[in-house]
Amino acid sequence: MAKSIVAFVRSYEAALASGQIRIAALAAINISSNFEDINDVNTALKWQEISLKLARENNWRMLVA
Repeated sequence: MAKSIVAFVRSYEAALASGQIRIAALAAINISSNFEDINDVNTALKWQEISLKLARENNWRMLVA
């Protein structure tokens, strides 16, 4: 599980750095899911909020819903 979290965090950071905001939001959701799987709900919520913030800032209703 730790390897997938690291991979998704790297993906999130690379997506942000290259302007691929939608990919970053999706990566953040995947990070959240991985933290939920290991019962770290506080960190999972943090990543969900990051994804939601990106979606709202870009008016992506399908990602917010």
